[in-house]
Amino acid sequence: MRTQRTDPAPGFGDGALPPTTNGTSALPGDHVRHRLPARALRYRQVKSLLVWLPVAVAVSISAVIFPGLPPILRYALPAAAWLLLAVMTLVVPQISYRLFWYALSPAEIDVQHGAIIIRRTVLPMNRVQHLTVSQGPLAQRFRLSTVAIHTAAGKVDIAALDENEATLIRGQIAELARLSDDV
Repeated sequence: MRTQRTDPAPGFGDGALPPTTNGTSALPGDHVRHRLPARALRYRQVKSLLVWLPVAVAVSISAVIFPGLPPILRYALPAAAWLLLAVMTLVVPQISYRLFWYALSPAEIDVQHGAIIIRRTVLPMNRVQHLTVSQGPLAQRFRLSTVAIHTAAGKVDIAALDENEATLIRGQIAELARLSDDV
């Protein structure tokens, strides 16, 4: 687990968060941010490859099967499909991996995710209704898990966490949100 820490401003050693540069109060994620393990990047790339490779192959085969296509489309569509495969497999997961972080505080859960559209979600701890930890076959191969935090308004996922870290986070959130553990 990689953590990016910023030292609190003078006078904020009591746990209070320092004000931001624009004078507003800082959010929990502005203080301590946790990153995903390095193998999460490879996991996201393989997952993307499994989605986009069949698309590129199907478009390429279609260009051969339908000889009535204008020559420009016969070559441009497969080229575009393979370019899209490269971007979605190599570039987007890299951006998403670098921009993702989460932070836990006794009062809130702060998560930033996305590659093209970047979202930052702050969940008050008292709104957490239940938690789930899941792991698909590909995630098992990479020893990664997803923690889903459910509220009345929906859910927020912290995906591609180390298995042990996911279990630890689930326990921390359950304790902070005062959820009973019936398992």
